[in-house]
Amino acid sequence: MNETISVVIPAYNSEKFLEKAVRSVIAQERLPEEILIIDDGSTDGTQRVAEELISGQKGAKPQIKYIRQANQGPAVARNTGLKNASGDYIAFLDADDSWLPERLKTQLAVFQTDPNAGLVCSGRVRVDETTGQRTLNCEGDKLSGDGYLDLWTYRNYITTSSVLARKRCLDEVGGFDEDPRVLGSEDAELWLRIAEKFKIVYVNKPLVEYLVREGGINRSNIQRSYKSAVFIIQKHEPEFRRRYENATSIVQNKWRRIYHAWGVTLFDNEQFGEAKAKFRTAMTFGKISPQTIRFYLLTLLGPSVLMVLKRWRTK
Repeated sequence: MNETISVVIPAYNSEKFLEKAVRSVIAQERLPEEILIIDDGSTDGTQRVAEELISGQKGAKPQIKYIRQANQGPAVARNTGLKNASGDYIAFLDADDSWLPERLKTQLAVFQTDPNAGLVCSGRVRVDETTGQRTLNCEGDKLSGDGYLDLWTYRNYITTSSVLARKRCLDEVGGFDEDPRVLGSEDAELWLRIAEKFKIVYVNKPLVEYLVREGGINRSNIQRSYKSAVFIIQKHEPEFRRRYENATSIVQNKWRRIYHAWGVTLFDNEQFGEAKAKFRTAMTFGKISPQTIRFYLLTLLGPSVLMVLKRWRTK
């Protein structure tokens, strides 16, 4: 059976990165049938780059399609790609990431040998935009093989740009959630819905280069990403508790990790009062982490003392 692959690339002000992303697709050992670039209302030269890439293909495989829409965020952009894709499989690629040449060939082979697989993902190489430092991230050794359980036991280990999924699976679960309350974590939420119904396979080797972008953390983005993570846990917790007898300890651990991480991020951004509240919440979920206690005690020193300590540490 000649199964086909569509690549969905959401792009927003991606003039600087888009060509590299698309060329990494064109360089695949197993070429896809089409590439859909979804321009989410860019104000830079993203459209020009896309049109040049289309012109350069001159009818060669894969066919590149460009779709422009008003800015609505990554969930809507990816769903636009899904609606317009014709492939049996969907591969996602963020415009600032790129693939290693064997990415599609390796993952398609998994589907061909495992009919139960609904989604295949992989390890990655993290590339720091500022320093160029490359870090290997492969997490297969710590996974149980139960994708749904693993997504609850660990953080979201699925890199969107590494995902190849059966289109019928994405259609069945409904694609990315466009609810504003999920904004910033819409990928993690979709993986949970897929894992509820289908098998997830992790290829324990790097098949993607994931770019860590330059720039500081925006305060509103901090709040948004962690609020969306809390919303997702609340949404999926009843189903998880229904499935697993030992769910309580796993759920408590996930809540504890979320609030601890939120507190650390706020602490690092000198929002000490808010950080203290998050650490205090983290300590309400079962076993208390020594790290959480240490950070919480530091916040009791007060902002002025903490600022002096941070300056001293920097020197």
